[in-house]
Amino acid sequence: MSDPSPASSPLATRLISIAVASALLMEFIDSTALSTALPTLAHAFAVDPIHLKLALTSYILALAVFTPASGWAAERFGARRVFLSAMTVFLLGSALCGQSRSLETLVASRIVQGIGGAMMTPVARLIVVGSTPKDKLLTAMGWFTMPALVGPLIGPPIAGLVLSVADWPWIFYINLPVGLLGVIAVMRFVPRSEPKPDLGRFDTTGFVLSALAVSGLVVVAETAGVGLLPPWAQIALLALSIACGFVYLRIAKRTGRPILDLTLLRYPTYRASLVGGTLVRLGIGASPFLMPLLLQVALGWSPLKASFVTLATGVGVLSARPFASKISQAFRLPHRPDCVRHPDGAVHRRARLLPSGHAHGRDDDRPAAGRLLSVQPVHRHQHHRLCRRAGNLDGGRLEPYRP
Repeated sequence: MSDPSPASSPLATRLISIAVASALLMEFIDSTALSTALPTLAHAFAVDPIHLKLALTSYILALAVFTPASGWAAERFGARRVFLSAMTVFLLGSALCGQSRSLETLVASRIVQGIGGAMMTPVARLIVVGSTPKDKLLTAMGWFTMPALVGPLIGPPIAGLVLSVADWPWIFYINLPVGLLGVIAVMRFVPRSEPKPDLGRFDTTGFVLSALAVSGLVVVAETAGVGLLPPWAQIALLALSIACGFVYLRIAKRTGRPILDLTLLRYPTYRASLVGGTLVRLGIGASPFLMPLLLQVALGWSPLKASFVTLATGVGVLSARPFASKISQAFRLPHRPDCVRHPDGAVHRRARLLPSGHAHGRDDDRPAAGRLLSVQPVHRHQHHRLCRRAGNLDGGRLEPYRP
């Protein structure tokens, strides 16, 4: 992808990370504030509070459907342009949510928000990675991910305070000043990236099939047991989703660049993180929705009082962050290295041999400590890792290198 040029100074790197992180801050404040305001919205719309979960899942559904298209859009039209457009769509959706007067219009407005959110976070990561020198990438990602910790902390108290002094539409209107400041910061600090008009055709067929499969499964899961759809409609929708998913699997094998590259599942680490992360998120994602309902509907707490319980959860997450690395290292399982060093000093990847012309030998002009064997991918869109040697030849260790 045509990424911006790496920033020339640590200050520029930090400013770029903070500028694009404003999108994450806005998104996390919005989601956590809305969870706190669900009982108030249920009273305003005169609906069962459990039906308000559609306002949350419609946003997540839009994320699931449109996120796969973000990479192609960023390459085709430029990451900075796509990011600014996504923020504009998200702000438009926030304004429409504030103007909603029924559950149906709120769900439709949340879908608009989700379309913007689906493009914001992935493209923001591409901007940070493309604009940051490799030796400063860890620091830049630390600044970039900070809103993921700060947003859940300040979102519930803001929602509780707003609902104590104003009406519920202001839950969505608070996104507008944050988003506008973020747009100004991105225009000021993020460098332009060149689009690629010759990128190739978008996988429209795969996008439609995957969207139908994912959205159908989500709708069936959301309407099961609540009487929103008759049983025959749920069965028909489930059958359609499974059929679309099966057709997509057949077509993706013949597509040069599918919208969802399922071949990545052959990597054990990626497969483990996907399966394990899904199970973890099932519990983590339910808590922000069920906890406000329990405290406000069942126990009769005010939104401001209930928000401090969610705030305490965020404080716990933030407090555990400094120890996360040490804990993971303490329980780390032994693994086979990605690269091995042969007696001749060359570094070889422990993988299948690539066709001739896809691997480069050692750079003999470099000193022994800096010799590099870079294995180029067979296809430029496949995720192959390069390997490098760290240290000297005597006792130097090998580590995976991610360009």
